[in-house]
Amino acid sequence: MIDEQAVRESLHRRADSIHALPADPPRAVRRARRRLALTLGVALVVVVALVIGSIVGIRSLTEVSLPRPAAPGLPMTWTHISLTGVEVDAVTPGGPGLVAVGTDSPGIPTVWTSADGLTWNPVHQEGPGDYMRDVTAGGPGLVAVGEANLAGAVWTSSDGITWTMLPPDPAVFGQARILAVARGGPGLVAVGESSSPNAVVWISSDGLTWSRLPEDPTVFGNASMRGVVRGGPGLVAVGTAGAPGSPDIPVPTAWTSRDGMTWRRVAVDPSAEAVLNDVTTGRNGLVAVGWRQDGTAAAWTSRDGLHWSAAPADPAAFGPSSLSTVQRPTLVEMADVIGGAFGYVAVGFETYCPGLSGTHRWVPECGRGASEAVVWTSHDGEAWTRARSVTAFEPIGECVAGGSGRGVTMLGRQFVVVGTQCGPAAWISEQI
Repeated sequence: MIDEQAVRESLHRRADSIHALPADPPRAVRRARRRLALTLGVALVVVVALVIGSIVGIRSLTEVSLPRPAAPGLPMTWTHISLTGVEVDAVTPGGPGLVAVGTDSPGIPTVWTSADGLTWNPVHQEGPGDYMRDVTAGGPGLVAVGEANLAGAVWTSSDGITWTMLPPDPAVFGQARILAVARGGPGLVAVGESSSPNAVVWISSDGLTWSRLPEDPTVFGNASMRGVVRGGPGLVAVGTAGAPGSPDIPVPTAWTSRDGMTWRRVAVDPSAEAVLNDVTTGRNGLVAVGWRQDGTAAAWTSRDGLHWSAAPADPAAFGPSSLSTVQRPTLVEMADVIGGAFGYVAVGFETYCPGLSGTHRWVPECGRGASEAVVWTSHDGEAWTRARSVTAFEPIGECVAGGSGRGVTMLGRQFVVVGTQCGPAAWISEQI
């Protein structure tokens, strides 16, 4: 290591010796000045090298010591768990660990709870003909939403095990379905659709008392909201709306709000015929997912909820699988998506869907053909990879119908997917 103090003292001694030289011999003076200049130049090079080395060393230490986001590599090892009931639609962290909601036969709303994603316990609720569609942490602990007797419905719980359904209120929940709920705005925001058909927004500060926003036709008319998340200017909801002049043709649509009470309608992709099912935030901003009228899955990205770009239509990711046992024609649909520092993970299904041929429908007539659950991952929301040859998602035995991914969340460093596979099912991934 260079002793900077010793260098300085040597330079001072040389300078003093030069001052002590007689003025008469100019040659000696010139020689001494040359020696001093050379010494100063070498010292300057050494000091510069020390500074550069220090900067490089600090940068290297910084890069090593700071943790980087986990790579969003697709977990190829999954464990399948069969559940009792009919259908699981959504899952969220909460209660003992995880809480999923759906329905049992004949239309009985059902909650499943799990501490580890492997063992699940069903909790049946009262009310035949009712459906739980979504669930989130909020209010007294957890809030689930859905429908009951052709009206919106809300359930609350402090622990995920004991639930209370709010009393029917036709003025607030009548003639509507609640499809999604999220924290945001005054506390909680729920979205869905009315029988008009219009998109509908409900707001609550505590999950117990709800208000329904007026259905302004310029903002909510001829539309359906299917997913909502805290992001963009405050909140972003996505869904579909009828094309101008052709209300039966679905156009992917978003809505933004700062406070959950005043909303702005945004055309995500005016030239596309598509439906958006869900939206999330992650490392690259907002990502919305759904499906196109040609039967392929689709995704859009946005930094602010106002300006959107379509992910490239990659047939390998969004089109039907060449290895699929599903009959043709098919619908490949992204149903739910989660984002974070890891990137994005979406779930959905591929299903036989003859109702797609030559029609423009918001809800295609897919019948009762074969279907398979599908998982996708993405680093940035733009380029997507579809899981291939994942044994846990393959049909079970002779059963090839009823496979679908409906909801996805995280438990620690593992992904948890819920849906159906010859009955209600859950899947848990390896750790990432």
